Amino acid sequence: MFRFWIFLICLNQLILLSPAVDTSYRLWCYTGLKYYIGQEQRQDAEECHAFFGMKNYCYKFVASTPIQEIIKLGCSSVICSGLRNTCTKMEFGGTNGTISYLTIIQGKTQLIELFRITPIPVFILGFVPPLCAAVLSISIALIFHNDQISNYNWQCGRAKFPSLSRIINLPLERIIWQILIFAHVPIRLLELVSTFVRYERLFEPTRNKKVFDFMRWAYLLVGLGELFFLGALSIIGERENTQIHVIMFYIFGFCGIGFFIASTYCHRQTLYYTKPYGKLSYRLKIIFMTCYLICLPVLVTSFLLYWRLCLTFSYDIFAVCEYLGVLFNIGFHGSTFFDVKDKLMLSIRLVEPLEQTIITTNDDSQKNTVL
Repeated sequence: MFRFWIFLICLNQLILLSPAVDTSYRLWCYTGLKYYIGQEQRQDAEECHAFFGMKNYCYKFVASTPIQEIIKLGCSSVICSGLRNTCTKMEFGGTNGTISYLTIIQGKTQLIELFRITPIPVFILGFVPPLCAAVLSISIALIFHNDQISNYNWQCGRAKFPSLSRIINLPLERIIWQILIFAHVPIRLLELVSTFVRYERLFEPTRNKKVFDFMRWAYLLVGLGELFFLGALSIIGERENTQIHVIMFYIFGFCGIGFFIASTYCHRQTLYYTKPYGKLSYRLKIIFMTCYLICLPVLVTSFLLYWRLCLTFSYDIFAVCEYLGVLFNIGFHGSTFFDVKDKLMLSIRLVEPLEQTIITTNDDSQKNTVL
């Protein structure tokens, strides 16, 4: 009796699109369990290496057949690697050259693709909730609950704008904030882990590998820290423990800086930095990171001026910088849209044991049998 389970793999299918040409060829580049599909007119392995920026095994499905004819014939091809005992079967169909069927055989396990989805819905689930949490909480507090957040004993005079901590301390705003923030946490975890793995796969070997590995691990660890402290300060507010809340808020801010730097660096050192959207994403990261870095010292300075010198206007500056800092943080994460647009496909697969499958390549002189 077969045992099976369905799981989401968003790591091993990256579709790199390029401008269409009349005589383009479909290449299959194999690097372990990392697969890349291109539509460039690449004639040999060296060009494929240069195109993908990494050493790998490259194959042509049909050596001299344009992709249009492959689609018209609806042919299928099988590529096997005897060294890794991993085979992949692909069948072409449709009018746009998409792959309609994909099976990966690894050892005694068979992974059958059930369906695919684009990453855009997943991105929306990870980006929209925190954006709505910030915008709705601040707007509702300033419009409907302004008296509740401003009519209390200010030690150094009443300010016009409350801090975000005081806003999410209100009952309604707190509920909205917590629900929407924690709703996006699973997606952020998926993004962190999958991007951490893809950074290694897409690393360009001409770069400094040691520095890159350090920044890649910093991306993961600091990103997890940023997510943890965001959740912690959402639970422990000013009314629970003001001192701990403030400490966690500043740790969250500095984790954000570390995450921005590591993410931007890794993006630049990998194949993420490619046309058509790679450079746009990189520029957006630089812009949001710069704005965030400008806001942070202004925020800290204005906070100290209010509590040390009792300058009332400085608290308003602190609050505005806090609002902007949150929006810049969300905007930086929003640049991920251009990292996944037309580049990533989420594959839902059925995993089951393999009894016996015989796979042959197009080359009659090479045959592989997988048991």
